[in-house]
Amino acid sequence: MTDVRVWGATFAVLPRFEVNSWFALDGLFGVQRWRADSQLLGKHFGRDEGNSATFGAGVLCQIKGGVAVNLRWQRYSKQYQRNRSQSLRVGNPICISLAA
Repeated sequence: MTDVRVWGATFAVLPRFEVNSWFALDGLFGVQRWRADSQLLGKHFGRDEGNSATFGAGVLCQIKGGVAVNLRWQRYSKQYQRNRSQSLRVGNPICISLAA
């Protein structure tokens, strides 16, 4: 049995620039602290931890009656080195949320 546990926390500044009463642009600048532990067949397999800069952007659109759509993109700048010729870049896809 494989067990992978991941923990993370972000400290960020989220400036918002209101374009008009129903549309706003968001920014995100911060630091992500993370740790990952894994086990394979009950034995400790590996551990990794560190800090990564994070940044992102988003838009907020107020629709009607307190309903809003928020479209956000976020990226982490940490590169994980598998070996000298390969690297894996980790980031979040676009996130869409509806708020009422």
